[in-house]
Amino acid sequence: MIRSACLALCALALAAHADAAGKNDKSPVVSFHLEGHETDNPKMIFPRETKAGRKVFRRVPDISAGDVQAFAPFFGESGAIGIVFQLKAGATRRLSAISGSNIGSWILPQFNGRPMEAMIIDTQVNDGQIVIWNGVTPAEIAQLDAKYPRIGQQKPAGKGRKQSED
Repeated sequence: MIRSACLALCALALAAHADAAGKNDKSPVVSFHLEGHETDNPKMIFPRETKAGRKVFRRVPDISAGDVQAFAPFFGESGAIGIVFQLKAGATRRLSAISGSNIGSWILPQFNGRPMEAMIIDTQVNDGQIVIWNGVTPAEIAQLDAKYPRIGQQKPAGKGRKQSED
């Protein structure tokens, strides 16, 4: 009896996993990782080259896709595409605290797992906007358009998405 119940539970778990594995989720994944320290646990940091040489960054992001409320793409002087992200209220407060207490540190954006150009934090950020300065592709802009509204626009709730301020 117990063996049958155990087998049934295992079968249900495998069926749920197999169903989820077939889904093709094209949601954009954006994250911002604060500079860590060489003395941090090696499993919690990763190295990247920056304009200032090799730096280590925290594996756990300080800002992630769930913190994004809206975005706006822009073209830089060289024609490269960048993105401004408007953060939700809670993430805006978190960014203000992080940037205020880490002036002089580096922050590394990643888009869909691809490291972008790291930036130095030179001032406290209170407006809730954080930037990827270049390296974004038109296909990635299309991914963002499917998930988030542009800054200043409202996106109607639908397809299981709910709009929330935080």
